Order: sequence, then C-alpha cells, then structure tokens
Amino acid sequence: MTSNLLSDAQWCIDNDYQVYIKKDSTHYRIAVRRGGITTDGKDIKYINDVQHTSSESLGSVRYKTVANADKKINDVYKYLRYGKI
Repeated sequence: MTSNLLSDAQWCIDNDYQVYIKKDSTHYRIAVRRGGITTDGKDIKYINDVQHTSSESLGSVRYKTVANADKKINDVYKYLRYGKI
C-alpha cells in the first residue's frame, strides 16, 4: 500500500466512513456506510443512551469477482476524501 492510499483510508476511518464489498445476488458491489465506524456497521446503535445512525450507499457498478471490486476500493477512498478521482 502506498502512503497516499493509507492516508485516504485513514481519512475515511477518521470521518466515520466504512468502505466494503457486498455480494449482490451473483455480483459484487462496493458499499459505503456513513456513520458505520461509530455504529459498528449497524443501522442504529445506542451509545450512552444516545442514538447513532448510519446509512449505506451501494455502488451502481457490478463486478464479477471480489478481486475486480477490490481493485476499485482505492478510487472510492480518494473520491470520498477529495470528491474526485
């Protein structure tokens, strides 16, 4: 991993984004969950009687293999951080 990739990935963690690959029937998609770090990947989590929520956005591109989707994860980190690739 390059330092830019590690920096972009750490930025996503610090800003409460989970980026992962999700199986969709016979294909794979990249998913982003805003608030996912705080909620441990759940939709709702109570911490000290305070409700925290997260929401998942599923990418529109379908990949045939996990390896193909994994090649694009770095682009997603970059997009989330800078708004462009």
